[in-house]
Amino acid sequence: MTQILIVEDERIIAADIEHSLKKRGYGVVGIASSGEKALELVSLHQPDLILMDVVLKGDMNGISTVKRVRETHDIPVIWLTAHSDKSTIQQIKMTQPHGYILKPINQRELFSTVEIALYRHQMDRKLKESESRYRILVETVNEGLCVIDEKGELTFANNRLTEFLGTRLEDLMGNGYQSRLEESACRTLIEHITNMDLKENTSFELPWTHTDGNTVYTLVSPRGRFDNEGVYEGCFCVITDISARKAAERKAEEQQQLLLQADKLASLGVLVAGVAHEINNPNQAIMSNISFLGEAWENTGVILEEYYQANGDFMICGIDYSDFKNKFPLYIGRIAEGARRIDAIVKNLKEFYRQEESRMESIVNINMVVQSAITLLRNYITNHTGGFSTQFEDNLPKIRGDSQKLEQVFINLIQNACQSLTDRKGTVTVTTRCSGFPEEVVVEVIDDGKGVDPENLTKIKDPFFTTNREKGGTGLGLSISNTIIKKHGGSLDIESSPGGGTHISVRFPVRA
Repeated sequence: MTQILIVEDERIIAADIEHSLKKRGYGVVGIASSGEKALELVSLHQPDLILMDVVLKGDMNGISTVKRVRETHDIPVIWLTAHSDKSTIQQIKMTQPHGYILKPINQRELFSTVEIALYRHQMDRKLKESESRYRILVETVNEGLCVIDEKGELTFANNRLTEFLGTRLEDLMGNGYQSRLEESACRTLIEHITNMDLKENTSFELPWTHTDGNTVYTLVSPRGRFDNEGVYEGCFCVITDISARKAAERKAEEQQQLLLQADKLASLGVLVAGVAHEINNPNQAIMSNISFLGEAWENTGVILEEYYQANGDFMICGIDYSDFKNKFPLYIGRIAEGARRIDAIVKNLKEFYRQEESRMESIVNINMVVQSAITLLRNYITNHTGGFSTQFEDNLPKIRGDSQKLEQVFINLIQNACQSLTDRKGTVTVTTRCSGFPEEVVVEVIDDGKGVDPENLTKIKDPFFTTNREKGGTGLGLSISNTIIKKHGGSLDIESSPGGGTHISVRFPVRA
């Protein structure tokens, strides 16, 4: 049975209303003539409907009483009043009433107003429950949701959208969301959401800018909103964060590129091995015959000089002997130097693509290996810098590996550091230390030379890449060193900037 509370300061009117309601089949929980009594009965009985007079006994009128009821209860209110002036009506409207009856009260009007009020309240409650479920759904889905009107202004967004953009809702409302898009991306979005043909499902990728400056990649799926007459009112947008997927795609692409590079290097290795063999044979012949030509010149030079002194100048290969005798040794020397460079390149190529395993299980004292490399390079270092220094940590743990191969690595790194200096005032520092967990042995080679350009830094370990080709560089030294370090389970890290020098860190795991 529907329970109704009557709040009326005139006892006779209240009793008449009570009689009519009970006769109609409603229950009446009580009659209150004051606001204070009404609040007490509401708290005690929690009625389904309140019939409320504007003017009441006591300190509270009907308006203030309803406001207090609204704070704790969701109960529909029908106003009973003899006042129909504009001011009273305006105050009543502020309480969101479910009905309004002017005195004297007509029973038919009373019953119809009560029924309509109860029905409306029931519908309002269902609507609120539906909105609550919708809100929970909107706020718990993993996608960002928003509503954009026909002018391109955002009128609604859920918390998920603000979360993956790292911003507040108020910063996205209106045209605020456009500040999170680059100009081209914003233009793409506006073109889609203002398209009146958005009746079919469509999706497109769109990059946004997070508050921290990082890019958030999303998949935007808009769907048009139309009124009953088919007029376009904007669109709903489902926005899915696909940053993780894009990162995975980039990683897969990088892995594919690495596989392609590895395949190229493998093919290159077969080619280089054959080329190295074919080059090495004639070059060995050149190197062998150069020494013979040198000895022949020493033996015949004496005879030619005697002839020259007795008979004067003469021609050899179209050149005066007086000029030829000075140039011929230089020619021989250049041929010999070229042959030695070819021999060095062939050896480096063979080393770079060598497949057999060297002895990697020897106990190695890194301090001794680095010191040995420095000793071999003593003259080279002295010619390049007056600022060479070392700092070796005592009692470094031993590592396992091939000391000769590692010596080759540090010779290369120190040579590179010396070559980067612009004059002898430049400095090179070599340090060793133990670091980290798990335990590592770290060797650092630091110079204050000309440094490496950023575009070259990513290629510096590649085979055949060199910035010193005009000085005889082959581009294999650092590649070979990196390969040797990896075979020892280590890593080679390079930090450099133009004019800011270079800091190389070589790390080896400590293995028992």
